[in-house]
Amino acid sequence: MKSPAKTILVIGGGKMGGSIIQLFIESSRDEIIWLARNESQAAKLRKKLKRIKKVIGFNSDDVSRVSIDTNPEVICQADYIIETVIEDVNVKKQIFELCLEYANENAILITNSSSYIPYDITDDIKILHRMAGVHFFYPVSGTSLVEVITHSDIDEDAAIELRRFCDSYKLRTIWQDRNNAFMINMFIMHMASEALRLSLTVGLIKSNYLSQSQLFPYGVLALFDAIGLPTIWHAQVSYLKRNNFIKIGTSEKIIGLISDFIDNAKTNTPRLLSGDNFNIVDPSDSSYSELVKIEMSDVDAKDYLESVLINSCLIAIESELISLSDVEYALKYVYGAKVSLSSEIRRIGSDKIISLLLKGYEKTNESYLLPSKLIINNEFLDNQLKETA
Repeated sequence: MKSPAKTILVIGGGKMGGSIIQLFIESSRDEIIWLARNESQAAKLRKKLKRIKKVIGFNSDDVSRVSIDTNPEVICQADYIIETVIEDVNVKKQIFELCLEYANENAILITNSSSYIPYDITDDIKILHRMAGVHFFYPVSGTSLVEVITHSDIDEDAAIELRRFCDSYKLRTIWQDRNNAFMINMFIMHMASEALRLSLTVGLIKSNYLSQSQLFPYGVLALFDAIGLPTIWHAQVSYLKRNNFIKIGTSEKIIGLISDFIDNAKTNTPRLLSGDNFNIVDPSDSSYSELVKIEMSDVDAKDYLESVLINSCLIAIESELISLSDVEYALKYVYGAKVSLSSEIRRIGSDKIISLLLKGYEKTNESYLLPSKLIINNEFLDNQLKETA
């Protein structure tokens, strides 16, 4: 017997908000409320909903389940409230204060933040006992993967209902806490740091090309531009404060560098890959000057950046911050990997991966470049062979 329909309220009108709305239309009979901050935004959401219908081909019954409203009092109707506004913790705090005023006492409160755990957003136990993070990845229907960030103050019945919510939408869930929150984002950050370091000698555009691989086809700097540099900046700052996986050192310099790009951008949408390689920031007068250069051939640089990504994944697995199956799923469905971790380790070769990482470590003294014991002892490949035997 099917469970009764629920009411889901989404707050946030960006592309992620639209993608989440699309998932709910496609995958359920639930009623959906899209809350706008004013009539101007509501008009934009109506246009967005029409575009979603045109592209996906929803029928009228599907779309009729979506209502767009500007009155915050409708929050009281919702069983689930999902915040997906800009990655600004102060804006998110305002949203959940609004929820505290209007939400019914059994509503599940969800933040889609990619940077902030619930404790960053509020210390009000009245909110926390019903609140969790559910970090969707774009496009939501295409990945069907979420990182669920829980905490010690969430009520048991709220945690059960949260699991039911994820199961009902057939979402693959990675359950996390403050120690490993947003791990899927974090294990690309070290590669990004090294790509920006390489750009000192080859430029940003070529460095992005060198970061492209069968394991990570998109290119890490292009991904940063697609996500948005302000969002990346907020994420880096948050990860560095909370989690030891993102090491102090180059990461601090990268935060400063991204801040330089944002502050000196000539447009409202700062980009790394725009015009000349260094057209936004003078590398001699920014955080660039604090980075230690590293030089190698294009072939080695390409393998080096992929080796950094592989090593970050293995360190996360070794530290029990994430499982191998979740890493492989995320690489494939979030980052577009065409091959597995083990196949790329075999292609490059464990010895070369170790050699490249140690070369980087000797130049930079960055601890994240120390090879994982899984690669040093061939434990990872040995385990893979046992599983496929």
